[in-house]
Amino acid sequence: MALVDARSRRQLEALGKLLQDPESLRLCVYALGLGIGLLGVYYPLHGQVAALKGELEVVRGRANLVEETDALKQQVALFEKRLVSTRDSNEWVQYVLTGTRACNLKFRNYDPSGSTLIGPYEVLRFVFEVEGAYESLIEFLLWLERNDRLLRIESMLFERTDRESVKLKAVILGMGELRGPKPGTARAPREEKAHDAR
Repeated sequence: MALVDARSRRQLEALGKLLQDPESLRLCVYALGLGIGLLGVYYPLHGQVAALKGELEVVRGRANLVEETDALKQQVALFEKRLVSTRDSNEWVQYVLTGTRACNLKFRNYDPSGSTLIGPYEVLRFVFEVEGAYESLIEFLLWLERNDRLLRIESMLFERTDRESVKLKAVILGMGELRGPKPGTARAPREEKAHDAR
Protein backbone atom coordinates (compact mmCIF):
# COMPACT_ATOMS: atom_id res chain seq x y z
CA MET A 1 0.00 0.00 0.00
CA ALA A 2 2.96 2.29 0.61
CA LEU A 3 3.95 1.90 -3.08
CA VAL A 4 0.60 3.12 -4.29
CA ASP A 5 0.73 6.12 -1.99
CA ALA A 6 4.27 6.99 -3.04
CA ARG A 7 3.39 6.66 -6.71
CA SER A 8 0.26 8.75 -6.29
CA ARG A 9 2.22 11.35 -4.36
CA ARG A 10 4.82 11.61 -7.13
CA GLN A 11 2.07 12.03 -9.74
CA LEU A 12 0.41 14.75 -7.68
CA GLU A 13 3.72 16.56 -7.23
CA ALA A 14 4.40 16.37 -10.99
CA LEU A 15 0.93 17.72 -11.65
CA GLY A 16 1.47 20.53 -9.12
CA LYS A 17 4.72 21.55 -10.82
CA LEU A 18 3.00 21.42 -14.20
CA LEU A 19 0.14 23.63 -13.01
CA GLN A 20 2.52 26.24 -11.60
CA ASP A 21 3.54 27.13 -15.15
CA PRO A 22 0.90 29.62 -16.56
CA GLU A 23 1.10 28.21 -20.11
CA SER A 24 0.56 24.66 -18.93
CA LEU A 25 -2.26 25.80 -16.65
CA ARG A 26 -4.03 27.43 -19.63
CA LEU A 27 -3.70 24.28 -21.69
CA CYS A 28 -5.09 22.17 -18.87
CA VAL A 29 -8.04 24.55 -18.38
CA TYR A 30 -8.77 24.50 -22.15
CA ALA A 31 -8.59 20.70 -22.23
CA LEU A 32 -10.86 20.47 -19.18
CA GLY A 33 -13.38 22.89 -20.77
CA LEU A 34 -13.33 20.94 -24.02
CA GLY A 35 -13.86 17.67 -22.14
CA ILE A 36 -16.77 19.12 -20.19
CA GLY A 37 -18.23 20.54 -23.40
CA LEU A 38 -18.00 17.21 -25.21
CA LEU A 39 -19.27 15.10 -22.36
CA GLY A 40 -21.77 17.53 -20.92
CA VAL A 41 -23.18 19.26 -24.00
CA TYR A 42 -22.32 17.65 -27.36
CA TYR A 43 -22.94 13.96 -26.66
CA PRO A 44 -26.31 14.47 -24.92
CA LEU A 45 -27.47 16.81 -27.71
CA HIS A 46 -26.02 14.75 -30.57
CA GLY A 47 -29.06 12.43 -30.68
CA GLN A 48 -31.46 15.36 -30.62
CA VAL A 49 -29.56 17.10 -33.44
CA ALA A 50 -29.69 13.94 -35.55
CA ALA A 51 -33.43 13.56 -34.89
CA LEU A 52 -34.03 17.21 -35.81
CA LYS A 53 -32.07 16.77 -39.05
CA GLY A 54 -34.29 13.82 -39.94
CA GLU A 55 -37.43 15.82 -39.19
CA LEU A 56 -36.09 18.70 -41.28
CA GLU A 57 -35.62 16.38 -44.26
CA VAL A 58 -39.20 15.10 -43.88
CA VAL A 59 -40.52 18.67 -43.74
CA ARG A 60 -38.46 19.64 -46.81
CA GLY A 61 -39.85 16.63 -48.68
CA ARG A 62 -43.40 17.63 -47.78
CA ALA A 63 -42.73 21.22 -48.84
CA ASN A 64 -41.46 19.96 -52.21
CA LEU A 65 -44.60 17.85 -52.62
CA VAL A 66 -46.79 20.86 -51.85
CA GLU A 67 -44.91 22.95 -54.44
CA GLU A 68 -45.24 20.21 -57.07
CA THR A 69 -48.94 19.80 -56.30
CA ASP A 70 -49.51 23.54 -56.64
CA ALA A 71 -47.67 23.56 -59.97
CA LEU A 72 -49.80 20.66 -61.21
CA LYS A 73 -52.99 22.41 -60.09
CA GLN A 74 -51.94 25.48 -62.06
CA GLN A 75 -51.33 23.33 -65.14
CA VAL A 76 -54.73 21.64 -64.78
CA ALA A 77 -56.41 25.04 -64.43
CA LEU A 78 -55.04 25.99 -67.86
CA PHE A 79 -56.96 23.27 -69.69
CA GLU A 80 -59.72 22.31 -67.25
CA LYS A 81 -62.25 24.66 -68.85
CA ARG A 82 -61.77 22.78 -72.15
CA LEU A 83 -62.76 19.42 -70.64
CA VAL A 84 -66.22 18.18 -71.52
CA SER A 85 -68.47 16.44 -69.04
CA THR A 86 -70.24 14.28 -71.62
CA ARG A 87 -69.28 10.71 -72.44
CA ASP A 88 -71.79 10.43 -75.27
CA SER A 89 -69.93 9.70 -78.49
CA ASN A 90 -72.87 10.98 -80.57
CA GLU A 91 -72.56 14.38 -78.91
CA TRP A 92 -68.86 14.43 -79.82
CA VAL A 93 -69.70 13.53 -83.42
CA GLN A 94 -72.23 16.36 -83.58
CA TYR A 95 -69.60 18.74 -82.27
CA VAL A 96 -67.04 17.71 -84.90
CA LEU A 97 -69.73 17.86 -87.59
CA THR A 98 -70.27 21.54 -86.77
CA GLY A 99 -66.61 22.05 -87.60
CA THR A 100 -66.87 20.15 -90.89
CA ARG A 101 -69.92 22.21 -91.88
CA ALA A 102 -68.22 25.47 -90.96
CA CYS A 103 -65.29 24.50 -93.21
CA ASN A 104 -67.44 23.32 -96.17
CA LEU A 105 -66.37 19.70 -95.95
CA LYS A 106 -68.33 16.57 -96.79
CA PHE A 107 -68.60 14.11 -93.94
CA ARG A 108 -67.78 10.61 -95.25
CA ASN A 109 -67.37 8.23 -92.32
CA TYR A 110 -67.15 8.01 -88.57
CA ASP A 111 -65.88 5.13 -86.47
CA PRO A 112 -65.84 5.34 -82.67
CA SER A 113 -62.87 3.39 -81.34
CA GLY A 114 -63.96 3.42 -77.71
CA SER A 115 -62.53 5.20 -74.72
CA THR A 116 -59.56 4.75 -72.43
CA LEU A 117 -58.45 6.26 -69.17
CA ILE A 118 -55.36 8.42 -69.04
CA GLY A 119 -54.85 9.25 -65.40
CA PRO A 120 -58.10 10.63 -64.04
CA TYR A 121 -59.35 11.64 -67.51
CA GLU A 122 -61.47 9.74 -69.98
CA VAL A 123 -60.23 9.93 -73.56
CA LEU A 124 -62.62 9.13 -76.41
CA ARG A 125 -61.09 7.99 -79.70
CA PHE A 126 -62.74 8.63 -83.08
CA VAL A 127 -61.78 7.99 -86.69
CA PHE A 128 -63.26 10.63 -89.04
CA GLU A 129 -63.22 10.76 -92.79
CA VAL A 130 -64.03 14.07 -94.45
CA GLU A 131 -63.61 15.29 -98.00
CA GLY A 132 -63.23 18.68 -99.61
CA ALA A 133 -60.82 21.22 -100.99
CA TYR A 134 -57.31 21.18 -99.57
CA GLU A 135 -57.72 24.68 -98.14
CA SER A 136 -60.94 23.59 -96.39
CA LEU A 137 -59.13 20.61 -94.86
CA ILE A 138 -56.40 22.91 -93.54
CA GLU A 139 -59.09 25.20 -92.12
CA PHE A 140 -60.73 22.16 -90.46
CA LEU A 141 -57.42 21.08 -88.90
CA LEU A 142 -56.92 24.59 -87.54
CA TRP A 143 -60.47 24.48 -86.14
CA LEU A 144 -59.65 21.20 -84.38
CA GLU A 145 -56.58 22.77 -82.80
CA ARG A 146 -58.29 25.98 -81.71
CA ASN A 147 -61.80 24.89 -80.70
CA ASP A 148 -63.32 25.07 -77.22
CA ARG A 149 -62.76 21.41 -76.43
CA LEU A 150 -59.59 19.55 -75.68
CA LEU A 151 -58.99 17.57 -78.89
CA ARG A 152 -55.82 16.01 -80.23
CA ILE A 153 -55.12 14.73 -83.70
CA GLU A 154 -53.34 11.42 -83.19
CA SER A 155 -52.81 10.64 -86.87
CA MET A 156 -54.00 11.79 -90.27
CA LEU A 157 -53.85 10.61 -93.83
CA PHE A 158 -54.50 12.74 -96.91
CA GLU A 159 -55.66 11.06 -100.10
CA ARG A 160 -56.49 12.82 -103.38
CA THR A 161 -59.89 11.72 -104.69
CA ASP A 162 -60.01 13.91 -107.84
CA ARG A 163 -58.48 17.16 -109.17
CA GLU A 164 -60.25 19.45 -106.72
CA SER A 165 -60.97 17.21 -103.77
CA VAL A 166 -58.87 15.60 -101.05
CA LYS A 167 -59.99 13.05 -98.48
CA LEU A 168 -58.72 13.29 -94.90
CA LYS A 169 -58.80 10.34 -92.56
CA ALA A 170 -57.94 11.47 -89.04
CA VAL A 171 -57.81 9.76 -85.67
CA ILE A 172 -59.00 12.29 -83.12
CA LEU A 173 -58.77 12.02 -79.34
CA GLY A 174 -61.25 13.97 -77.23
CA MET A 175 -60.46 14.38 -73.55
CA GLY A 176 -63.42 14.22 -71.20
CA GLU A 177 -64.29 14.82 -67.60
CA LEU A 178 -62.32 14.05 -64.52
CA ARG A 179 -63.05 10.76 -62.83
CA GLY A 180 -63.55 11.13 -59.10
CA PRO A 181 -62.98 14.39 -57.24
CA LYS A 182 -61.18 17.24 -58.92
CA PRO A 183 -57.53 17.74 -57.93
CA GLY A 184 -57.21 19.71 -54.73
CA THR A 185 -60.74 18.96 -53.55
CA ALA A 186 -61.92 16.30 -51.16
CA ARG A 187 -65.13 14.38 -51.34
CA ALA A 188 -67.79 15.16 -48.82
CA PRO A 189 -68.20 12.37 -46.22
CA ARG A 190 -71.73 11.59 -47.45
CA GLU A 191 -70.49 11.06 -50.99
CA GLU A 192 -67.76 8.71 -49.79
CA LYS A 193 -70.24 6.61 -47.83
CA ALA A 194 -72.63 6.50 -50.77
CA HIS A 195 -69.77 5.57 -53.11
CA ASP A 196 -68.51 2.84 -50.76
CA ALA A 197 -72.02 1.38 -50.41
CA ARG A 198 -72.18 0.73 -54.19
